[in-house]
Amino acid sequence: MKIVFLSNALSHHQVPFCDAISSFDGVDFTYVATKPITKERLKMGYTDYHKQKDYVLTAYESKGNYKRAKKLVAEADAVICGSVPLGIILGRVFSKKPIFWGSERIYKKEKIGFKNWLFRFVTITLASKKNTRLLAASAYAPQDFIKFGLKAENAYKWGYFPPIVEDYKGKTAQSIIWVGRFVSYKYPCLAISLAEKLKAENYDFSLTMVGGGAMDEELRKSVEEKGLSDRVKFTGYLSNEETRNSIGKSEIMICTSDRQEGWGAVVNEGMSAGCAVVASKAMGATPFLIKDGENGYLFESGNEEELYEKVSRLLASKELTLKIGSSAREYIEKEYNGEVAAKRLIKLLSEINGNPDFKFEDGILSAAPSLK
Repeated sequence: MKIVFLSNALSHHQVPFCDAISSFDGVDFTYVATKPITKERLKMGYTDYHKQKDYVLTAYESKGNYKRAKKLVAEADAVICGSVPLGIILGRVFSKKPIFWGSERIYKKEKIGFKNWLFRFVTITLASKKNTRLLAASAYAPQDFIKFGLKAENAYKWGYFPPIVEDYKGKTAQSIIWVGRFVSYKYPCLAISLAEKLKAENYDFSLTMVGGGAMDEELRKSVEEKGLSDRVKFTGYLSNEETRNSIGKSEIMICTSDRQEGWGAVVNEGMSAGCAVVASKAMGATPFLIKDGENGYLFESGNEEELYEKVSRLLASKELTLKIGSSAREYIEKEYNGEVAAKRLIKLLSEINGNPDFKFEDGILSAAPSLK
């Protein structure tokens, strides 16, 4: 079975899945990278896997590689498409062979640009509906794809599958962590507001802010002005391994992004590290991963009071924090990781020719509902 995963630069969010599926007997797997990893990503601590993984074909490096990529896409038994140039996949889109769009939501904002609209119109509206399927890397992707003509029954739960955090038992008591770029749609300011209120209410806690970006200076100044320097620590950007280590030492993770956060792999990482995750409902990952009150907590995007209420509830009960964190880790370890995704995709591909309606009952590659 020939499987091609076609997207931009390979990141640690997908390496566990790619490693797993490439190891199957009888599977010829290629990851076609259409772009090099950006300098910004390298600065953020990302690893350049393109020369480390023998299943990667760098289509951007030469005309020969690009031509080979087109041939692989045309001949493969199954193609998963992420962010791709139209020229490589156009023939596949109009063939009778299955094409899987591994995609976040299209409408991260209320409107999309004309080029994005035209790309989706060509690749979804005009394509063969029978063979066009969605691997939803956002709980909100199905409704966007349905607007362009995707059949609702052809949407499956999917996502990103970063490495599971292995070192997670040496946690610091009453510790909270926030991880990401300091940009407006991720709402790092909510973490600072939370810290201010927790200190005012005499909670014992520490907050670690991992990351950097446009709002860095503003956030650091805010912490100083609010008298929070004894509670809030900034680490700057860390490597992937250092970030996972920091998450592993934390009891509580807060994820505050709005709808522009397509997935939010940090949610996977926090849950796998046994953190009690409190996350915005608007993030693409949260409706798939978090069962509110069981393996994490959800709050309405931007709602400071609800965020405070759920974090303070955890700080007030060590037992509750441990229970939520343990349930979160168990779910990621057993149900939502790269190895499970690879096994289930192979099973799906072996079934859909004779049984096109085949889906798993729950979790990865189960039916993805259309959420608003």
